[in-house]
Amino acid sequence: MRSSSNPKFTKAVLLQQAAREFVGRGGDIEAVMARNGIPQAAMQDPNHLVEATAFYAALEDMAALLNDNCFGAGLARASARSGGPTVRSSIKGARTLGDFLIATTLDVDLQFDNVVYSLRIGPELAVFQVHRTRHVERPTIQADAIGVVFFTSMIEACLGPAFDASKLLVVAHSFDGLPEGFLPAHVLMRSKDIALSISFPPAWLRLPLHVEWETEDTSGYSISDAPQTDTFPTIIRDLMRQRLSFRDDTLADLAAAIGLGTRSLQRLLTEAGTSFRAMRDDLRAEAAAKLVQGTDLPFKEIASRTGFSDAAAFGRSYRRWTGMSPGAHRRSAAG
Repeated sequence: MRSSSNPKFTKAVLLQQAAREFVGRGGDIEAVMARNGIPQAAMQDPNHLVEATAFYAALEDMAALLNDNCFGAGLARASARSGGPTVRSSIKGARTLGDFLIATTLDVDLQFDNVVYSLRIGPELAVFQVHRTRHVERPTIQADAIGVVFFTSMIEACLGPAFDASKLLVVAHSFDGLPEGFLPAHVLMRSKDIALSISFPPAWLRLPLHVEWETEDTSGYSISDAPQTDTFPTIIRDLMRQRLSFRDDTLADLAAAIGLGTRSLQRLLTEAGTSFRAMRDDLRAEAAAKLVQGTDLPFKEIASRTGFSDAAAFGRSYRRWTGMSPGAHRRSAAG
């Protein structure tokens, strides 16, 4: 239902799912709807159009009245793990995660005009993003949590044992509505510009679906049960390892490859206690040491592979990294 209308709308089916849970826990949905200017007709017709900002505000009210800051996350988790009608429609006929995300993107484009989904696939990263088509002034803690929990849970459900939460980078307005420990803290990044962005290895898109719908209570569900000690997103570290050891990338080049703004990437590096230059230096040192000790390649070739203009510049850096010349280090490794 793509259009240029303003305000933007979402379908009442989403409100109805939240209302059922809210009423089941003793909430007064009519009062919430009246407060946010939502007509009662929205409870009868799942295709009724609800103004998007009113829907976001209603979610915040429901969570506050129930004193449950993870209200939206619980709704999203249940929908992803049990496979509601909307989910099953998008996944019908899909054989891979890529099929599912493409179907979801197309379905949303036809049915909603308050959000735009996109899937960008590169050789190093796949990036699934959700953009809101209208700026929202009020906090959207519950809507933010629904997006993060639903899509990360769906990716996990689609991949089964192949899923690894540490390989994600999840960007959203806020994570205040997420259950504690739902995702590793180091893969989460706040941004005012993107409603939701999930980056992951592109190889995941080709993996066969491994969906097993659940019917039991999943209120304690977490996809981050293992202790996490890293403080930097693994997927960015791996991408930097692939690129920085042999490319003369700038910070802007790397940010573009990841799908982030330059300032956002710089902030992420600063929060991790490092910098672009230091990270590049460390990764080049790692790559160079492996080539010097583990191969018979000429040092001129290693210099080229690790982003140096000539063997002399490489040699000076190598001494700074290891305290030894490349030749001495190779001889010591050979025994």
